[in-house]
Parts: sequence; structure tokens; C-alpha cells
Amino acid sequence: MTVDVGLGGARVFSDDEPTRGALLELELILPDGHSVVCKAVVAWSEALPADAPARYDVGLQFTDVSDEDRQRLAGVLETSS
Repeated sequence: MTVDVGLGGARVFSDDEPTRGALLELELILPDGHSVVCKAVVAWSEALPADAPARYDVGLQFTDVSDEDRQRLAGVLETSS
């Protein structure tokens, strides 16, 4: 579950224990149905309490996003602020 997203990265909830520094490939589905594919690294993670919506709060830093996908993401972020 994505909690927050920006051009530099995202904060997500996960039930899988993340490893700091792990490399991930993500597909972000945008409200218009298009998707943005990018690579990210786990920047930080924090265990959450038992009553939380997931087991971990995770910070991801985008490391590789095409210019086209970055523009697509920027357009969505502008309209949602």
C-alpha cells in the first residue's frame, strides 16, 4: 500500500520485511490507468505495531525513472496538490 509518493521516492506499507539497500523494480499505477515503471532502493524501514495496517513502514528512493515516466508522475502529483 502506497502511503505517500513524490518525484524522488515513495513511502509504502509492507508485510514483507525489507532489507535496507535492497533494489526493487516498481510499477506505479496512476489514476488515469497509465503506469510508471522505475527502480528504487530501500532507504529505511521501521517495524509497525500489531494494530497497524501492515508490518513495516518503508521509505523507497527512486534510482532509475525514464524522463517520460517522470513527466507522467509529475503531472499526476501537480493535479493532486
